[in-house]
Amino acid sequence: MTAYEFEKYIKLIRNGKRIEAEILREKDIPDVLIKHFYLKEDDSDEKKFYTLENNMLWFSAISKLNDPYEFKGMVVNEKAFKEKGYPDNVIDYFKEFLRMEEYGVVCLSGRTVDYLPMWAYYTNNYHGFCVEYEVVNKPCIHKVQYEKKRIPIASLFFQLKEALSENIRNGKKSSPEAESIASLIRQNLYIKGESWAHEQEYRIAMPIDNIVGKNYEISTFGLRAKRIIAGVNCSEANINRLNHISNIIGCGNIFISYLSNEKYGMEIERLLEK
Repeated sequence: MTAYEFEKYIKLIRNGKRIEAEILREKDIPDVLIKHFYLKEDDSDEKKFYTLENNMLWFSAISKLNDPYEFKGMVVNEKAFKEKGYPDNVIDYFKEFLRMEEYGVVCLSGRTVDYLPMWAYYTNNYHGFCVEYEVVNKPCIHKVQYEKKRIPIASLFFQLKEALSENIRNGKKSSPEAESIASLIRQNLYIKGESWAHEQEYRIAMPIDNIVGKNYEISTFGLRAKRIIAGVNCSEANINRLNHISNIIGCGNIFISYLSNEKYGMEIERLLEK
């Protein structure tokens, strides 16, 4: 979404037009996304192979992500709270609310599989692999919004507090208004600083019950493995392992990569039968 479209998306949610908002959001989600995997060539790799073979993805807790500003795209506007007379303990409560530690995320990319920086960042110098996923259903997937500055918020919390108070008065557990406001606040899960924009990230957030992360089956959120690509420096043993798994999950033989002799990039071809 462009900045204008994102503002339009927010406005639609504010006005309770959730269906229109989701149509606008989903139009930018590609039909194919990729994820890179780090292999160390030691026992820790077994977790990656297990997850792949069982058609799952690992949702990492915030403490395991590499950006110190994860889930911090929004920040509580303390000045606005204090001007309305809210005490420090209430401000601290909303700060804790924004931490969203009950969520884990999986990060995917809209880049092509031959984009070298992603291999360099996330595959242990090309020793790992990449999986290309077909996007079967799009509602769970969110495009990351890149911002120059963190977004101070206060009015959304005031509105949420009022909506929840209204629910309590009317004996309700929830309401469309409260859900819409909470949905806006949850956008904090999908905001990053603009220095990360080159990754073209898309992500899915799911509840977790620990401080490490959790596996989920990819069918849960509308993905299907399409092909597996081994890195330029992937070992022969891991190529064989990945090829075995690829055939188990119905992707056929894996693709192997090598450095191009003509361009700054990778060439990719399917592994031939041995």
